[in-house]
Amino acid sequence: MNTSVTPSSDSRLQRYLAFLAEDPENLLLRSEIFDLALAAGAHDAAEQQIEFMLQRHPREPQWEHRLALLRIAQKRYAEANVIIDELLACNHGEPVLRYNQAYVAFREGHYEKARAVLSALMQEEGAPTGTLALLLQVLHRLGAVNEGLALFEGRLVGGVPPAAYGVASLMAIDAGRIAQAGTWSEHALRAEPMQLEALVARASVALAAQDSATAMPYLERALQVNPADGRTWSAHGMALLLRMECEQAVQSFKKAVASMPDHIGTWHGMAWSQLMLKDLAGARQSFEQALAIDRNFGESYGGLAVVLALQGQDHAAREHIDKALRLDSRSLAARYAEAILSGEANDAERFRRLAERVLAGRTAFDGSSMAELVLRRR
Repeated sequence: MNTSVTPSSDSRLQRYLAFLAEDPENLLLRSEIFDLALAAGAHDAAEQQIEFMLQRHPREPQWEHRLALLRIAQKRYAEANVIIDELLACNHGEPVLRYNQAYVAFREGHYEKARAVLSALMQEEGAPTGTLALLLQVLHRLGAVNEGLALFEGRLVGGVPPAAYGVASLMAIDAGRIAQAGTWSEHALRAEPMQLEALVARASVALAAQDSATAMPYLERALQVNPADGRTWSAHGMALLLRMECEQAVQSFKKAVASMPDHIGTWHGMAWSQLMLKDLAGARQSFEQALAIDRNFGESYGGLAVVLALQGQDHAAREHIDKALRLDSRSLAARYAEAILSGEANDAERFRRLAERVLAGRTAFDGSSMAELVLRRR
């Protein structure tokens, strides 16, 4: 759905409403008013056109579909779904209607249903332009990153819309394909400067280079597009942590986990920010939350070992160091915890040598390497 609002479209809406007052039976004008009102977020005006038309022509498929579009814009997805299912049951199976069926399923978290509908649409010539981008979003939610990237790359020869480049760029970030993420996100942003996934991907490329100054403007634009997007808030927290603005970073990470509570990297980012603020209780809780999500991730044990070492719980710290190193022999957090226990972390020169040793070859900026940032700043 495209609901972009411009001053010109809003002024046109006001003019058309004035025309309608003089010519209330102009049905074509009502259709145009509905489209303008939906784009402008003027839901009351859109609803008025639907009510008028469906009173005159009950069950008219085009206006029933418009009612579904309005309910989607209002985020009343269950109601939209009922309308769409009824239209489909009456053999109104147009591609755009099935696309909206998939969109509603996506918004409600029914990803497998959305995947099935969109996969079928992708085989049809009349599929709406946004079909590939929406399918990539669905696959991303399902964790099928490699499948999504293969699908995207298989379509490149025939040309794909900018939004698909944007979604693919964020998937490339998750696949560790940083160079392609940068290329694809820039391609998307040249055509659609406010494409959410492309903005987050481009910022993430900058964060991979520990360049918060470049990342932050992209993230601020992304938050204009969707102020509730957890992925954006997580990257925003990472950028603030790079700047050592740890109090603000914690607030961004809290907003991130509110919408994606199972994202381990965000819990790590929050925990290390709390550690930098000497909030040991908060850091411990964040690392424990990361462990509750996945008990086979070495950096979570290593991070918790750091907290325990700083709290003077040496025995528990060593137990967690052992677990971390069994899972990842190069765990930065575990080595940091060892340095705290040995006193090496308190000796500037010895700590510098430790940092150089354990950081060798570790350049990725992701959820598994928060310790790198702390060690470098330490």
